[in-house]
Amino acid sequence: MSPAMRHPRRAMALAFALATAAGPAAAQSHDSVASLLARVRAELPARVLPDAKGVTEGTRLVPAGTTVAGDVATHGPLEVRGEVGGHAYALGGDLTVGAGGHVKGDAIAVGGSVQLDGGTVDGEIRQVSTAPLAAADTGVLPAAGRSPFAQALGWLVVLLLIGFGTLVFADRYLDGVVRELERGVPRAFLIGLAGELALAPALGLICVGLVLTLLGILLIPFAVVAFVLAATGLFTLGYLGVASLVGSVLVRGGNRLSARGAALRALLTGLLVLMAFWLVAGLMGFNGMALLVARGIAVAVTWVAATAGFGAAIASRGGALRRRPAAITSARTGGDLSWQTPTPVRGVAAARRATTAAGRERR
Repeated sequence: MSPAMRHPRRAMALAFALATAAGPAAAQSHDSVASLLARVRAELPARVLPDAKGVTEGTRLVPAGTTVAGDVATHGPLEVRGEVGGHAYALGGDLTVGAGGHVKGDAIAVGGSVQLDGGTVDGEIRQVSTAPLAAADTGVLPAAGRSPFAQALGWLVVLLLIGFGTLVFADRYLDGVVRELERGVPRAFLIGLAGELALAPALGLICVGLVLTLLGILLIPFAVVAFVLAATGLFTLGYLGVASLVGSVLVRGGNRLSARGAALRALLTGLLVLMAFWLVAGLMGFNGMALLVARGIAVAVTWVAATAGFGAAIASRGGALRRRPAAITSARTGGDLSWQTPTPVRGVAAARRATTAAGRERR
């Protein structure tokens, strides 16, 4: 009789221990693969990545003379000496394209390097670092919102919510800013530029004025917070005003909509147009010079819109200033004045009373 048959309890305990030890190891390996794929997804949001279940474990070799249709992904080193019809991924290892090797797609190494040892790669060669992923081995995946596209999309949603709230609770102030922009965008831009340059001196004067009194010293933190909130509110209101103006120019007509509906449509259209530059920049991922140019254009458009809106908000006193239309003013001051009765300067001339013949004889 074998020792295993003599001690069945020991055999069962040993099998259970091996199973429990293999389970966490497999789970940890799966989590590490998922973390590495999430890292690639964060840097390349527009790329379709293979599923974690389709990633092989350990060193993988594509032999010479063989062709693999589609992508090849392995958790470890990858050596290609044959032909790969899609992309080649090496997660946590080096990717080597040897002599006679051909990758028709991209060659991506996460946590390693891509080495061309006589092979060719038709697509791009990327080396993704895993340094920011300090919690990769713990199974904590990085937030997808860290990608540029997700950040731009999140800001778009925030601006849409703020714009909807402004239309509901402060539509008259937004309308005042839009009317000020209609008077002249260059004028509003110059006022906003002067206002931006005066922000720091104005805050300094407020703090100096408060320092002169004992009570004012205690109020300095509250004054700074109030000043920052007021400036942020003016910038936000002005930016929404620019978006409404852009949307009203691009989308005309729609007489079937109410005034509130037309204002909402103009605001949504304008915000989509202004944020489209950031969305396009986010889709480029980390593509070097193209990303730099796209972000530069997005920053320039956003700064011009925010500065012009800030100037319009200042000129309209936060949208509270109501300017009387010129047509109404001219109608009240001009027009036909024949209805007015002129008043004699020397008094009113007395009318001569008619007398009869009898009255003359009495005299």
